[in-house]
Amino acid sequence: MDRSSRPRIREGTQDDAVAQLAFDDLNERAGRILALLSKLEQAASAITSLAWEREWERNDLLEDVQSLRQIIRETVARSSHNALPSGAKGVIEAGIQEKMQDLETALKMEKSKSWELEEQCKDMGEDIGMLERQLRNSIAVGDVKSPPVLPRTALEKALQDRILELEDRMRNPMSRGRSRSI
Repeated sequence: MDRSSRPRIREGTQDDAVAQLAFDDLNERAGRILALLSKLEQAASAITSLAWEREWERNDLLEDVQSLRQIIRETVARSSHNALPSGAKGVIEAGIQEKMQDLETALKMEKSKSWELEEQCKDMGEDIGMLERQLRNSIAVGDVKSPPVLPRTALEKALQDRILELEDRMRNPMSRGRSRSI
C-alpha cells in the first residue's frame, strides 16, 4: 500500500508513529490474507471441477454396468442351459456344487453352535438348581424368625386394600366409604 492512499495521521508524536506502524502492519497482513484467500478459492474451484468430472465418470460407468447386465440377461434368456457347451456346463455345475458344500459346512457349524448353546443352557439350569438347594440347606430353620418377605401378588394387594376399607368402615360407620363408580 503506498503512502498516498493510506489515511494521514498527524506526525510528531510517538503514539502517532506507533499507530502508523500498527496500521501498516495490519495492511500488510490483510494483503497476505487476501492472497491466501485467492489461492484457496482457486484450489476449491479446481477440486470442485475434479469432483464434478469424477461424478460424471462414475455415472458413465454405472450406465455401462447396467447395459452390460442387460446384455447378459438377454443372452441368458435366449440361450437355454442345454445350449451351453459342455465345458461351461461343467464349470457352472462345479461352482454350484462348491457353493452347496460351503453352505452345508456353514449349516453344520451353525447347528453345532446351536447345540453347544443348548447344552450350556442345560448346564446353567442345573447350576441354578444346585445353587438353590445349597441356599436352602445353608439357612437353618431356627435362623429365620419370620418367613421371608415376598412381593405381594395383585390378588393379595387387592384383598389387603379391601380389608383396610372394611376396617375403616367398622371404625367410622357414619362416614361414606369410597365410591366404587370410579
